[in-house]
Amino acid sequence: MREKQPDMICRAGGREFRLFREYDELTENEVLIYPDFKETPEYTDEGRAFRTAGDGGCACGEPQNPGDREDGGYDAYGECGGCTFFHREETPWDVIGVCMCESLRRHDVR
Repeated sequence: MREKQPDMICRAGGREFRLFREYDELTENEVLIYPDFKETPEYTDEGRAFRTAGDGGCACGEPQNPGDREDGGYDAYGECGGCTFFHREETPWDVIGVCMCESLRRHDVR
């Protein structure tokens, strides 16, 4: 039996993420299933967190467009994909990236 081929491959932080489609009853469509880095954090060898562009922003977030900052702070309005710390490896549309914020970096990872 042949191994199922991924529907998409994302590369970030020296890793390869193989994404597959699954049927979603809510939308009644096949959707790509992305890693849930909030539920199961993963880090690069340098201790930087993997994130998806759609992950909710955090208190350390800085919008790529400074006009996006609101009175409540970027974390209340933004997503990781719009943060200046979100590093995409291959294209400006990569869905998986690495958070380059130094204050969120883990130093106990190896």
